[in-house]
Amino acid sequence: MEAEDVATEQDPLLSGNETPSVDGGDADSGNEQSSKPYSNRSPHFIIAGVMLAILSVGIGDQLAETPMLRIYESIYCYQYWEQHDPSLLNGGRNAIGPGAVGGINEEYCKIPHIQAHVADLQGYQTLFDGIPSTIMSKSIASSNADTTGQ
Repeated sequence: MEAEDVATEQDPLLSGNETPSVDGGDADSGNEQSSKPYSNRSPHFIIAGVMLAILSVGIGDQLAETPMLRIYESIYCYQYWEQHDPSLLNGGRNAIGPGAVGGINEEYCKIPHIQAHVADLQGYQTLFDGIPSTIMSKSIASSNADTTGQ
């Protein structure tokens, strides 16, 4: 070994004209594909795409929430008035389809007893919708702590 080939602590790791590449070779070797392993899209474009996807899912959930609330309310309302005053019903169980929508006028569904049942159902739904997020956040946090040492 010659003394010129031995690197010291003061020597730079790369000379001024070398550029590292992902595959371990020099980027100046003419292999253009290995020097650009990722997409040409900017991080802002990717963040905007993720935000658009989240917005789309959020809007979809909001659009579905109102009809589902009406269906739940109709079911509780129909069951309540079927037991307490069947004369208010617009038809029997055979005439009313799934969800009991149209089985009773909506104005009769706004009493506190029915609204309490609907509120309870919404509370339980929110609780159970949050369980997967809680489980995933804990597993992601623990895996991140394992890899970063925090």
